[in-house]
Amino acid sequence: MLCSIVLTLWLCSQEATEANEGKVAMKICLSLKEVAQALSLSQSTVQQLVREKRFPEPRLLSGRRVGWLTHEVQNWANARPVAKLLPPENSSTKKR
Repeated sequence: MLCSIVLTLWLCSQEATEANEGKVAMKICLSLKEVAQALSLSQSTVQQLVREKRFPEPRLLSGRRVGWLTHEVQNWANARPVAKLLPPENSSTKKR
């Protein structure tokens, strides 16, 4: 999912560059919901990781709005160790 967000950002920046002659308009901050979706984690897990200082802290965007810088989320994800095992087959989130 994070890869698709990064690809979307790249495509948006390419379109913006072509349309605006070098001006790039792309999303640089993600909401808690977007971060959780991008990392396939629950929102409460993201919040817990922040509290435990194991995930980047959000930035204050306005009086009551916070967001995570896209590159910090991507750097955190890239620093995760490579899994040696695949998830079990029955770990799908699809309901039957």
